[in-house]
Amino acid sequence: MRIQPPDLRHAGWFARLLAWATRRGVRQTTGKPILPDSTRAAAWHPPLMFGVMMMELAQLRMRSVPRKYKALVSLAAARRIGCPF
Repeated sequence: MRIQPPDLRHAGWFARLLAWATRRGVRQTTGKPILPDSTRAAAWHPPLMFGVMMMELAQLRMRSVPRKYKALVSLAAARRIGCPF
């Protein structure tokens, strides 16, 4: 049995704001305005969604490694674990 992600139209303002920011970031990266299932699943628990957002922002703001390499490592890790994104 699969848990259905919540419909973000009925979510709180915080979840909708983070969904908008995520969709915008994905569009800048891939050119497609999609919202990953992981974001919709995290909307069930706003503190978790906030924690994931803070971790992602911290990774984006790290300047010790060039952005190109961070993207490659992210793709390699996703491929290794079988992530469909």
